[in-house]
Amino acid sequence: MKKTVLAGAAALLAATALTSASALADDIKQGGSMIVTYKDDVSTLDPAIGYDWQNWSMIKSLFDGLMDYEPGTTNLMTDLAEDYTISDDGTVFTFKLREGVKFHNGREMTAEDVKYSLDRVTNPATQSPGAGFFGSIKGFDAVAAGDATSLEGVTVVDPYTVKIELSRPDATFLHVMAINFSSIVPKEAVEEFGADFGKHPVGTGAFSLEEWTLGQRLVFKRNEDYWRAGVPKLDEITFEVGQEPVVALLRLQRGEADIPGDGIPPAKFLEVTKDPQYKDLIIEGGQLHTGYVTMNVKMPPFDKLEVRKAVNMAINKDRVVRIINGRAVPANQPLPPTMPGYDNEYTGYAYDPEAAKALLAEAGLADGFETELYVYNTDPNPRIAQSIQADLAEIGIKAEIKALAQANVIAAGGEPDQAPMIWSGGMAWIADFPDPSNFYGPILGCAGAVKGGWNWSWYCNEELDKQATAADSITDPAKKAEREEAWRKIFISVMDDAAWRRCSTSSVSRCGPSGWVAPMPSSSIRSTFLSTTTTFGRKMCSNCKAAYTIHAAQHHFGWDNSNAPAETVAPGTVLEFECLDSSAGQLTPESTVADVSTLDFGKINPVNGPIYVDGAEPGDALVVKIHEFKPSGFGWTANIPGFGLLADQFKDPALHIWSYDKDKLGTSALPRLARCR
Repeated sequence: MKKTVLAGAAALLAATALTSASALADDIKQGGSMIVTYKDDVSTLDPAIGYDWQNWSMIKSLFDGLMDYEPGTTNLMTDLAEDYTISDDGTVFTFKLREGVKFHNGREMTAEDVKYSLDRVTNPATQSPGAGFFGSIKGFDAVAAGDATSLEGVTVVDPYTVKIELSRPDATFLHVMAINFSSIVPKEAVEEFGADFGKHPVGTGAFSLEEWTLGQRLVFKRNEDYWRAGVPKLDEITFEVGQEPVVALLRLQRGEADIPGDGIPPAKFLEVTKDPQYKDLIIEGGQLHTGYVTMNVKMPPFDKLEVRKAVNMAINKDRVVRIINGRAVPANQPLPPTMPGYDNEYTGYAYDPEAAKALLAEAGLADGFETELYVYNTDPNPRIAQSIQADLAEIGIKAEIKALAQANVIAAGGEPDQAPMIWSGGMAWIADFPDPSNFYGPILGCAGAVKGGWNWSWYCNEELDKQATAADSITDPAKKAEREEAWRKIFISVMDDAAWRRCSTSSVSRCGPSGWVAPMPSSSIRSTFLSTTTTFGRKMCSNCKAAYTIHAAQHHFGWDNSNAPAETVAPGTVLEFECLDSSAGQLTPESTVADVSTLDFGKINPVNGPIYVDGAEPGDALVVKIHEFKPSGFGWTANIPGFGLLADQFKDPALHIWSYDKDKLGTSALPRLARCR
């Protein structure tokens, strides 16, 4: 297998679609396939709706827009537009479209499709989180208010020419034409599938959707009629979902997968980065990325400025950075340090729990209050949430952690009354384009404070919105410094209102946001995958024993929240769950840290996620002893000495067989849970 260094899944998919623009394109042979793994299923592939780090790159492979970026750069280039002109006052853009470009359904794309796509993404009925990006187009306000269904400023000149008039100059407009929300879709396909268009996407992109088996896999097939000659190079991309990051890493090591989409598991990060075999697969680079805690200003007590400031002063950002292996720097404002408009003189809110307590008292909450903190349930985010939870507890705030799949956290944030607080990690803001406005409009501006939007603090300052519009109206390159200063003042004003708690800004990101290890396949690789869940069949009891037999080479066991338990376990119930162990020695309740250090972690892995035994043979069995099983702050805690937080982000106790070879086994050979005795 040929191995190539890439920055991550997003860069990988862009490379497959745009390698003709690369100097290395001639060296890449046509053919082959690739397997990418993810823990969670994909929420949607609708370019007007999808807005998370997982589906963003997938959508980019299925759809095209008028503009795009040169691979690996922030330099704009034409895409479906063959050429364009701009009026002298910067308010009229005329795009000449490429002729002969076909949708996946075989129909040619025309200027009517461009107008339909822009009307659709801005229509409130679509509930697009990106609608606000198009606020400078003439007629946007009328569409947003429901007074019109079509953008006045978008005109079809002829089948291959579209004119877009702006209500004001907009320095970001061509960048907006390059993001996924501007992708061109066929009206007939959207009308055919309605709300399910995101599950049946039809675009003009380098790949088309061949298969989507919910909870298992998505398969992208090479678009044989793609308008850009010579690409994509790959024939097929398979996205396998439902796999914990540590399982994905194991499959990568075995040559069964090519990209662990969720990155290197934090518990394995140091081991992998120090391993010589990965030396040529890991790169370091900066990222325009900020992680933060949102506080919903529509939900008391976060409507009080003193409370929001107290939270800002209560959280230990340095500890958050340590949890992610130092792959970031503490943030003190929304913009990352390398973004134009960043204020180098601003120091932000200092970590000061005593001052935070005083602010709560000033707000009439000296005894604290109870709230909820939502978090994406893939490591390290639950551990970061626990750190934040502990910090808040120090000043009297009792935060219950809600660890959910990414799509569920995003959905909660997009409702005005569901998520009081959200730790944005794993979804935290990564620039759509390299401009300070992108860190305001979608996540802090009034246009983003709508249902389905990404302004999860629901913060809306109309005066700052006016200042933002004025800043983006500065299009003269000679006034660049003036525009940056305007944005600098806007973000410091946001800090004064304390709608967020900024925690970290990525400064060094090995192989992308989570540390991607990205080998590129030179041949087709296949693997079968089937998920099933077996719940505990009888009431839990002390000294309860259960055995699983390993029937195939893939034998990953973990905790899953897809089924409710047949019997609940009373809080504090002590039990033992045992299987036979074929590898390293077992730990006991009396085991010490020294004992843990003697284990062969190549065989047994102390991770937040599934436990697996490498190299086991059919008939072998795995021993795990749980000494305490009880509800924790946000789910069930299985206390296994030496194995850390195995299951505390899951609400329902159930063993999950992550994968096995169904051709060898068949469903009748599934391992079963033995009865308690």
